[in-house]
Amino acid sequence: IEEITKDEVVAAIDEVDAQETEFPHKVYLFQGLPKGDKMELVIQKAVELGVYEIIPVEMKNCVVKLDDKLIIILDFEKIITDINPETGLKVTEIEALGDRENTEIPILIAEDSSLLRKLIVDSLKKAGYENIIKAENGEEAWEYIVKCRDAGTLDKDVHLLITDIEMPLMDGHRLTKLVKSDDATKHIPVIIFSSLVNDEMRRKGEDLGADAQLSKPEIGNLVKVIDGLLAR
Repeated sequence: IEEITKDEVVAAIDEVDAQETEFPHKVYLFQGLPKGDKMELVIQKAVELGVYEIIPVEMKNCVVKLDDKLIIILDFEKIITDINPETGLKVTEIEALGDRENTEIPILIAEDSSLLRKLIVDSLKKAGYENIIKAENGEEAWEYIVKCRDAGTLDKDVHLLITDIEMPLMDGHRLTKLVKSDDATKHIPVIIFSSLVNDEMRRKGEDLGADAQLSKPEIGNLVKVIDGLLAR
């Protein structure tokens, strides 16, 4: 199992000889690894697969030193999305929604990938949502919400929150928990929009109070869910 986002390697499981076993037996963890729910999920899955050893590895700028060898780590998902963004986010689904009226309803987005953040913002603007506030991680989004809350402008400045799960400084689950556990902010609809939305992550999001959870390619469905939540 190997999954990489931006300049962070999440985990790599070393394959052993296929004749010995069909499962990997070692997990290499890299510096800069997020300590949130995703890491717990990776470790849990590794244990289920029969992993018996976890080995720390030094990492810097996507180059790791492993057994005295330097290994360059490539973010395959980002490379593919850079070549053809449509593979990462189905922006053409917006066109299928037809003509829509523009609105200044404020929507806050927490997404650490600059490319995906731009694609989401552009897609929402095509769908008529012109007032988009951008945050690069959960911490930045929460600081903005707190600032609006303390200034008494929350109802005017944040009508809905869209968040990724895996982000630096503060992940989307932590952000959702903060929003939904504060009496002054819990009314804000929260949509988790991430490639990590599986059954286990969906249950976690539901427990934290997320109003909706969608997989990242579903940009057309995202707009429909936004429409529904804002109409409530």
